[in-house]
Amino acid sequence: MKTTAKILVAILTLAGLAGVNLAQAQAPASVSGVTFFNKATDAAAPFDYPNYGLVFVANSGNTFLSGGLMDGSVDKPGSGIYEYAPSGADGLLSMSNHIGSFTGDYNFSDANTGNYTLNQSSSGGYQDGTFTMFTGPQPSSLAGMTFYATVIDSQSGYSGSYTVVFTSKTATRTNNSGTRKVNYTYSAINQGSGKINYSTSKGSVTAFAMFTDPMDGVFASYESSGYWEVSTFTAIDEAPPAVNITAPKTKSSGTNSSLTVSGTAADNVAVSNVLVAVNGGAWNPANLANNNTAWSEQVTLVPGANTIAACAVDTSGNVSAVKTITVTYLDYEPMTVLVNGNGSVKPNYNGQLLQVGKSYSMKATPASGNVFVNWTGTATVTTPTLKFMMAPGMNFTANFAPKP
Repeated sequence: MKTTAKILVAILTLAGLAGVNLAQAQAPASVSGVTFFNKATDAAAPFDYPNYGLVFVANSGNTFLSGGLMDGSVDKPGSGIYEYAPSGADGLLSMSNHIGSFTGDYNFSDANTGNYTLNQSSSGGYQDGTFTMFTGPQPSSLAGMTFYATVIDSQSGYSGSYTVVFTSKTATRTNNSGTRKVNYTYSAINQGSGKINYSTSKGSVTAFAMFTDPMDGVFASYESSGYWEVSTFTAIDEAPPAVNITAPKTKSSGTNSSLTVSGTAADNVAVSNVLVAVNGGAWNPANLANNNTAWSEQVTLVPGANTIAACAVDTSGNVSAVKTITVTYLDYEPMTVLVNGNGSVKPNYNGQLLQVGKSYSMKATPASGNVFVNWTGTATVTTPTLKFMMAPGMNFTANFAPKP
């Protein structure tokens, strides 16, 4: 086996892509949004050899970007257009870019890897090699993530392990030679890959992060000094997700005890769940939609003020800050007020619908020649002024008697 082939086998194994049943290989129905990481084993002009080639297929439409890692053309990748047709294990491409028109046959050994051939009939040029296809999804942000990487191939022959810790602005790389901290920017290329840019004392660096899933993949980096490096990585995500309650608005009120609460959730990788609780009760999973970025939950309110809380959990188990709103359930129940003897009640709430949980008062006034005795019913009160908080089934009787 050639050295270049051994390197790709090492990459595929450490990236967790090797060892799939080869008898069931099938080319994907579409290559939109994927990244092909090619390693040439033989070539003739106008194709480069030796080289790692990167092909970034757009998420939609029929365009792609491509460039070589070892010759630095990935620093300013060329654009092109393509047509794709699957045929069994072969993904057949008709492509056109700055070198002209050519065809590509990507023969899949499993879901993500295989051998490829590029041919340009007009020049007789060709390129053969092995490839890995990265489908992502790539994270929307690297902040809060730690990458544990192993160098598989490099311009200097260096191999070893390192870690990279990302904040929102800085990346700190540590290996056995020391620690280097830089400011960086990160942007998505397609659903399978993102691009990291930063500068060092040796010049500018472009690193492509290609993801088999949000936590695993391959780095391919190129420095303006000419140094290039290929590493596999596994990431740990410690960035918490975010959650918002969009409906109902806080401090709103209504007369229905059943309420639909809805909102949004976001994470740099992916949200796995949103939990909702009412009045400090049990957390219940909400219904998720739109790739887990939207959620809703039906809750039951008690009369009066209710506190509704929500939090999000991401696929790494990180939990968001809790967001809360207050909603008032306006429950109205009939009041029964009776008068026993000669006297009156003001205001007289008999037969009226009163708001449960709200405070009210009534005053009993005896008629001439009579005295107030007490209030009876839901409670016994001996003062003429009755103060109460409305509850279902309340009833009161104002009792009067002739003066002795």
